[in-house]
Amino acid sequence: MDFGAREYVSTHYAKLSTFTPSQKQMIRWSNLAYIFAAILLWRTKTNKPSIRARLNYFSLAITLCGTGSFIYHASNNRLTQFLDFLGMFAVAVRIT
Repeated sequence: MDFGAREYVSTHYAKLSTFTPSQKQMIRWSNLAYIFAAILLWRTKTNKPSIRARLNYFSLAITLCGTGSFIYHASNNRLTQFLDFLGMFAVAVRIT
């Protein structure tokens, strides 16, 4: 069974190609906000080790999300799309 995966992928890439170059650049550079937030979380001071461990893991997850998404939107190929999905998955796992 296909479940429409081929159609989704082809329309997804078609949508990405319709962005103007300035929109693509804005998408790429907006991922720096994730990395900035990760730095702020990493530097947050707390005395509780359990909270420190959660903050460290979450900051690592959003760093992975920001860098993976930046690389994907800069190159736009399937290998880097996996990095983008991996980062979003790490954030989703940390939130739940």
